[in-house]
Amino acid sequence: MPGLDVRLAEEDDPVVLSPQLIITTLREDKSKDGEDTEDAAYILANTDTIRLEFKKIIKIENLNCLSGLTRLFLDNNFIEEISGLECLPHLEWLDLSFNRIRVLENLEAQTNLKVLAIFHNQIKKVENVHHMKKLEVLRLGNNRIEDRDCIIYLRKLHNLRTLSLKGNPVFELEEFHGYVAAFLPDLVYFEFKMIDNEERRIHTEKNQGEIFKVLGTEQKEEHARRQQEQADNLMKREEKAFIDNLRGEDLVRCLFSQRLDEEEEIIKIPEARDTKQKFDKDFMEIMLKLYNTGLEALGTREKEWSDIDYGIRDAKNKLEIRDVQIIKQFNEEKQEILDNLMEMGEQLLDLDPESISYVQIAEVESVREEYRKKVKVLSKNLLGHEILLINSIEGMIEEYERRLGNMTYEFLETCGEYIQEARDLETIYFQRLLELADVSGGVRTDYLLDIISLCHDEHQRLMDSRQEGLRLAVNTWREEHFKSIRDSEFNRSRSRVLEICKYIDTVCSEADNVEVLPQATLPEED
Repeated sequence: MPGLDVRLAEEDDPVVLSPQLIITTLREDKSKDGEDTEDAAYILANTDTIRLEFKKIIKIENLNCLSGLTRLFLDNNFIEEISGLECLPHLEWLDLSFNRIRVLENLEAQTNLKVLAIFHNQIKKVENVHHMKKLEVLRLGNNRIEDRDCIIYLRKLHNLRTLSLKGNPVFELEEFHGYVAAFLPDLVYFEFKMIDNEERRIHTEKNQGEIFKVLGTEQKEEHARRQQEQADNLMKREEKAFIDNLRGEDLVRCLFSQRLDEEEEIIKIPEARDTKQKFDKDFMEIMLKLYNTGLEALGTREKEWSDIDYGIRDAKNKLEIRDVQIIKQFNEEKQEILDNLMEMGEQLLDLDPESISYVQIAEVESVREEYRKKVKVLSKNLLGHEILLINSIEGMIEEYERRLGNMTYEFLETCGEYIQEARDLETIYFQRLLELADVSGGVRTDYLLDIISLCHDEHQRLMDSRQEGLRLAVNTWREEHFKSIRDSEFNRSRSRVLEICKYIDTVCSEADNVEVLPQATLPEED
């Protein structure tokens, strides 16, 4: 019933959400279903739902052992804040109703959530759920939400179909039901009742002006979001292209901010400002060439990796197809042999062991030996194919390493040429400043010459540092990239070989496990 508080009594002792409590709860649930409850590891690995309501829990923690969880019920406890859910990215249903939660927070990992129930808490603001693009049901009744802007915020949840807010101060606002219907056009159910289309139309017309305003704000926000996304993507590409520290405008700013006081003195020299403006323009043109070279080189490297990755995956797929065919053929032959053994068993198992001749025993052993030979051929084929694949991939990786090595070498050489061009330009700028200071410096000539030389040295050191940083970044990435590829392939091939060996061991024992002869010890021959 509305307003009914079924929470636990205040005097009850709070409980920590411990691993033991989790295991105990899961065992109880599975025991009710008649399942084996002994193996804790098995229970944790195969649990997608846990009900922890009415447990007097005060804090959400120790759930990392349930990373595959999709449904979590923590209602009717003493929880005061949302936490400890970052280890549950697959969660689809979360119930935190009847607790003491004040803030919607720490839900960043819950991008797959479809149902969120936080009924009967102390929440004042709807926030920090805009990333839940799959959310369909939101239950926030009996909280302390006052501002109807919460409805505008919920427009970010495009899949939201069911909403409940009854019991909040905002629910008592005039025509709030119609406001919800108008501003959440995709909402189907409000307070467990289907929204009437006619009501939605009336209130949409009544709030048309505010709706247009909201749409305009959303469009601006979306535009800003896309711009920021583009900027972030460009920044990532610049970093991958090793040019994030070589953008012309940023580098000019760095050059002239190292000794700001001296640079300000230099710029006061007659004609120095015009000289610097020309230097800035020419310098940024050089660095723009380097910038574009970096992005082009990145595209070439990505294309090269795409080709080698496709080649490796194609080789694996072709091998898998061959192996599937071989295993299919083997299984057909295996079944014939096993059927043969079972037929022989039907004939021999009921006989007196002493009546079975050595010829019959030899016949059984002959069938089993035939099976062992087929298993041996199967093992040889599967392992042989894997070795061929390993050698093929190794050849592709070596060729890729050679080509990528040449690419990065040429890239560093080209960048070095541009940076040297920038150095030479800075030297010309430095010499021009010396001439200007010598002509118009007066009594301050020596001072100006000294600070010009000082700034020149700083400029050259900074460009040297950026070039060395570029070289180090490229070489480090290349080595780590090659190591990652080889480690990945080593782990794959090792895992595959172990898988083949385990499979061979399994099929090898199948014929031996077929009971053909009656249990008895035949007399040994003299």
